[in-house]
Amino acid sequence: PTAPTAPTAPTAPTAPTAPTAQRSVDIQKYATLAAQTAEREGVPAELIPTFVANIHAESSFNPKIVSPKGAQGLGQLMPATASRYGVADAFNPEENLRGSAQYFRDLAKLFQNDPTKVVAAYNAGEGAVQEYGGVPPYRETQAHVKRVLDLAPQYAQAVAAAHAKAAWRARQAGTAAADVQPTSTPVQLNTFAGPGATAPTAPTAPTAPTAPTAPTAPTA
Repeated sequence: PTAPTAPTAPTAPTAPTAPTAQRSVDIQKYATLAAQTAEREGVPAELIPTFVANIHAESSFNPKIVSPKGAQGLGQLMPATASRYGVADAFNPEENLRGSAQYFRDLAKLFQNDPTKVVAAYNAGEGAVQEYGGVPPYRETQAHVKRVLDLAPQYAQAVAAAHAKAAWRARQAGTAAADVQPTSTPVQLNTFAGPGATAPTAPTAPTAPTAPTAPTAPTA
């Protein structure tokens, strides 16, 4: 008799693709857009890195995110704040960042460019900061302020590097460096979720099981 055919080994599952490339592109894109928008809307230059860090802490640069309290988009604008600054679509990155930057700018004026108070007011409301004379005793706000202030120096380095690169290009082109916008070149963030984070590695695909050996045919 003919020996039975050995069963075919199952195919190994394909390993999921790591989201590194696309996510990194999105983060760099939105970090740069945030810095450019802040500058255009009049956020003080020394607070632009803080603004970018605030967007990072608020939404992790996810333009579609909605908080349990109803805050929306990159800057996590509440509907009332979005309406106050003429933001019709809080999920539109450009529109959201415009409203967020204008709010941040106004808070900077109110609190005399004090980054701690500005960030606390952005998160908890200016009334709470005025009531307590500083960061209110809310666990969420205290954690948010700490995270933003920890991130800001790294964004300052990225924005400064972008400015230096733009100035070099301007000199090469014969343009006065003073005419170059500090954030006219991309803010380079070679990380997955902003400064200090690492891109996740795609899981390894499981090894396909070995096909069973076909039984030996009986001797005729």
